[in-house]
Amino acid sequence: MKKKVAVIALAMGVLALVGCGSDAGESAAEQAKVLKVGTNATFVPFEFVGEDHQLTGFDVELVEAVAKEMGMQVEAHNIAFDGLIPALGTGQIDLAASGMTITPERADKIDFSSPYYQSGLGVVVPQNSSVQSIDDLRNKKVAVQMGTTGAQKAAEIEGVTLRTFDHNSDALLELTKGGVDAVVSDLPVLQYFMATSANTSMKLIPLTTDKPEYFGFGIKKGNTELKEKVDAALETLKNNGKLDALYQKYFHENAPKMPK
Repeated sequence: MKKKVAVIALAMGVLALVGCGSDAGESAAEQAKVLKVGTNATFVPFEFVGEDHQLTGFDVELVEAVAKEMGMQVEAHNIAFDGLIPALGTGQIDLAASGMTITPERADKIDFSSPYYQSGLGVVVPQNSSVQSIDDLRNKKVAVQMGTTGAQKAAEIEGVTLRTFDHNSDALLELTKGGVDAVVSDLPVLQYFMATSANTSMKLIPLTTDKPEYFGFGIKKGNTELKEKVDAALETLKNNGKLDALYQKYFHENAPKMPK
């Protein structure tokens, strides 16, 4: 049975809770079994709210499997993507699971688990667009999700006019409405959009690179104990085939070999 996290609308950005909750009488030992996970639930197919109002997606199922290996339960918090790193710093969350690319800039602020997903960037443009590469976006209007590597890449384009959005879905909607010339985002997200939107008026251009991008779970800087536990759980899931099963479910392929 597909495992999902039930959505409960609560204050302070808590999107979903799994497990025993936080009653005043709860013991310290029980509290220690809760893994506070931050996610931005608008990043299909990695994390999103389904039609049944439940949190689901590749990252959601993977972090649930990781927590299970660690003997913990997930308490999920819905946070704007650019708020995840600050939330780790303040201790609002223990771990960020939100399709976060491992970059040197982010690694200066937080620690990362070992990689669990190999990614890349792509561009979606109207079918009749003359754009064929990132260089063709010079002096054009481009929509991106705030705080992402797609936003960082687009910002490097000469003369570009950036439109930033909290959610990737809003950036794509702006493109379909004709408000921008292109969207730059993570390739698997754009592939999923193209496969499920039935929008034949758009085309996808993968951006080639000599250096692949990888997603990792974000962890507060210096929390070596949690990082080691998460890495051990990920290694178990790689070895027992559960990571491959999730890859097959969402991307119809096995997980590629990834660096430690």
